[in-house]
Amino acid sequence: MVSSTPPLSGKTKIIQINLQHSQTATASLRRVLENNTQTISLIQEPWIRKNRICGLGNSGGKLLLDTSVSKPRTCILVPKHVPTLLINEFCSRNLTAVRLTRTEQHLPDIVLASAYLPSDEDIPTPELNLLVEFCEREKLDLVIAADSNAHHTLWGNGKCNNRGEEMLHFIFSNNLTLINKGSEPTFINARSQTIIDLTLTTVGISESVCDWHVSNEISCSDHRWIRFSINMELPKPQPRRIPRRTDQHKFLTLVREKFDNQLPLLDDLAVTDLDDSANYITSILTSSYEQSCALTTPQYGGGNTGGVQNWKDTVVS
Repeated sequence: MVSSTPPLSGKTKIIQINLQHSQTATASLRRVLENNTQTISLIQEPWIRKNRICGLGNSGGKLLLDTSVSKPRTCILVPKHVPTLLINEFCSRNLTAVRLTRTEQHLPDIVLASAYLPSDEDIPTPELNLLVEFCEREKLDLVIAADSNAHHTLWGNGKCNNRGEEMLHFIFSNNLTLINKGSEPTFINARSQTIIDLTLTTVGISESVCDWHVSNEISCSDHRWIRFSINMELPKPQPRRIPRRTDQHKFLTLVREKFDNQLPLLDDLAVTDLDDSANYITSILTSSYEQSCALTTPQYGGGNTGGVQNWKDTVVS
C-alpha cells in the first residue's frame, strides 16, 4: 500500500560508503548521520565484531541486512519512519536490497541495493543478476551502490581490467545507467588511487538522481563517501505517545475524578449492561492516558545524543 503521509522533502539524500570493517570509519559516518537525519546509507564492508554489525544499530535508523549470513559485507541504514521492505529472496552476504514505498502514487516503488562484488568472483554475482531481472519484470526503479573492484576507462580509470570489461557488459546488457561523473578517485591508499565504487540505476529513475559527487569529507576509510540525491519524497515522522513519559500523577488524578463522578451510575447497571460498562471504563482510561501523555514527534540524532532518538513534545488539543 502506498503511504498517504504528507511529504517531508522533495529530495532524498543518499550516502554510499565502504567502511572497510573500520570502527573509526563507522564513527565518522554516525557523526554525519546525527545531523542528516533523513539520509539513507548504502554500506559495504561494515564494522563487524563477533559476527555482528556494530556501531549502527542504535543510530536512530533501521539497519537492514540478511541476518542469516555470517560476516555480512553489505547493509542499508534508513530512517525509522520510512516505509521499507527488505527483499529477502535477493539478499545475501554480498547484497542487501530494500523496497521503498513512494508517496507519489503514480510512480513505481524504488529498490535500493548495496552490493559488494568480490574480486575473486564473476560479475555480476548471481543474486545481483536476479535482482536486476526482478526489477525489470516488476517494472520497479532500481538504484545500485556497488563496490565493484573493477577498473574501466568509462568510469574514469586510466586503464581497464577483465573485471572492468565484465562490469561494462553487465551494465549495457541490462540497460543500466552509470551515474558516476568525472575522474575523482573513490578509493585511495598508499599504493593507488582508483575508481571502483559505482552507482548504477535503471533508466526510469536515472534522471531523478542528482548532485552525484565524490565527497571531500573525511571518511576514515580508504574509500571516500559518494553523495547523491533522488528526487522523491519521504514521509514525515508521525507523532506518537511514549508510555514511559506519562505523567502518572496526572493520570491517576484524572481517573479518580472521572470514576468518582460515575460510580453511582455504574452501581445501578444491570448484568446486561456489562459490555457498555466495560467500554465506558476503557474510554475513561484511554482519555486519561491521552491527556497525561503528550504526542511527541521523533527527532533522530543531533546534539550530544550519540545518535539516539530525541523526542519533541507536541501538544495536541
